[in-house]
Amino acid sequence: VGPSRLNGSIHYMKLSDDPTEGLPFSAENLTIGFSMQFPQRWHWTANHNRRLGKDGGAVSTSAGLRYTHDCITLVASASRHYTRGPLLAPDTVLGIQISLKNLGQSIGHQVNVLGDNP
Repeated sequence: VGPSRLNGSIHYMKLSDDPTEGLPFSAENLTIGFSMQFPQRWHWTANHNRRLGKDGGAVSTSAGLRYTHDCITLVASASRHYTRGPLLAPDTVLGIQISLKNLGQSIGHQVNVLGDNP
């Protein structure tokens, strides 16, 4: 919702443990996101996902900054996943991506400076 220079979104999801759904648990999540374009070539985004209810808490948070030019696109991103479990641990990822535009095609590579997720 909002003009192209400033957008926001809110998403609510509820999963029921109703036997007809086949899920062993109920879950409610809320995701809030914002994006903003400032001086024409810069674009900033931020998102936060939160589990609601008695056992609620943060699920993930991310932010990114993108610079776009006729010949190059630079992206810096950071994300944190708070999920915990027997096989999962919280994870932080910092990424840098450089894309060069050549004859209408974009080539590039993302490097994660910290963390394993793309």
